[in-house]
Amino acid sequence: MRKHVLATALAGAASALTVGLGAASAVAATATWTVTPGGKFISTDNSGRNQRLTDTSTGTEILCRDLQISGTFKSGTGLTNPVGRITSVGYNNFPGPYTCTVGPSSGPISVTFSPIGFRAVRYDATRGLTYGAFVGIHATFSGLSSFTCSGVLDGTSATAGNGLVRFKYLDSFGLLQTFLGGGNLHLYNVSGCGGLINSGDALTVRASFVLASHGRVNTITSP
Repeated sequence: MRKHVLATALAGAASALTVGLGAASAVAATATWTVTPGGKFISTDNSGRNQRLTDTSTGTEILCRDLQISGTFKSGTGLTNPVGRITSVGYNNFPGPYTCTVGPSSGPISVTFSPIGFRAVRYDATRGLTYGAFVGIHATFSGLSSFTCSGVLDGTSATAGNGLVRFKYLDSFGLLQTFLGGGNLHLYNVSGCGGLINSGDALTVRASFVLASHGRVNTITSP
């Protein structure tokens, strides 16, 4: 019954998130934030299916099924960024490395992420939406079995540790969704991938999660 209610709620939530994207304008980051209840969070089972990174030059998709993230939010009022941190990217409550596939017919790769900052940027009180970015993204990957594909995901260089992906967060359901544009994620030191992905290519990220702390949805707001 709970899964049915959640599925129904998410359908409405996804529709609500679409509204207002075109009207979003460049607004300076708000100084302080309120997070309730905060503390440890994890994405709920089955909310992270078929997440994908797309090489914008070759069109190849790196598909990551049933991905889960977990970490910690700050708690209280008057909070400054980052308001949270993702400490684990994996599956079924286990930390990485995580197995993804490169292209529809290639072998799997094992991906390991470093901790990622959760930065809030702008709050839309009318829609209950917080806009922000994952910051400090850095990941390494290597092929499994006979697939030799390996490389690095990052922002401005292979060692910068400044990869960035924009997101929107709906308070009422704890629904987190990435934007396809506005980030700076790139591939570096790519080897053995058969031209499916290449060093220097930009990546877009399509992912969504439902985040909860001890069964409660976190709200991120800004007075």
